[in-house]
Amino acid sequence: MDSFGNKGGFDILLNVLENQELDDVNLSLTSLGYMITLMSMPSKLWHRDFVSEYGARFVAAIEKRFLTCEETKIRDVDNSCIYQAIVATNMIKQRLMPHYQARKEMEVFKLKFIKKCLECQFLEKRIQGLKDLNDMVVETTVQSDEEVTTAMINWITDN
Repeated sequence: MDSFGNKGGFDILLNVLENQELDDVNLSLTSLGYMITLMSMPSKLWHRDFVSEYGARFVAAIEKRFLTCEETKIRDVDNSCIYQAIVATNMIKQRLMPHYQARKEMEVFKLKFIKKCLECQFLEKRIQGLKDLNDMVVETTVQSDEEVTTAMINWITDN
């Protein structure tokens, strides 16, 4: 990883992600999910300076790509890939902020993507969005985290 980084590999990946490059060759959400998973695996070993310089940019770029993608890309993405991207971004965020804040931001990202699925023209993704929202409600209720529960109720009411 050091060699990859020293040769500018992380800068190239960030450039691709932040500047929406490769869309002309149809970079799928599945490919993006694999990319962020590869980036997040060694995140616990990253130096603090590296995390502060690259971590937030990777997370922001991935979330933007997932939340602004075309509906056809949503249709073609596997649910396990979405889960991988959410977990991977959370792993990086846990190096940038307290765990409770990273978890809260992960939940917000999930809710935003669920909303995108619910607004999608493809029935199977709308149904999946309903299932995912139901799973989040059940999970939040089981955990009895009052702050997260309140945030979720507010989000559902507002959206």
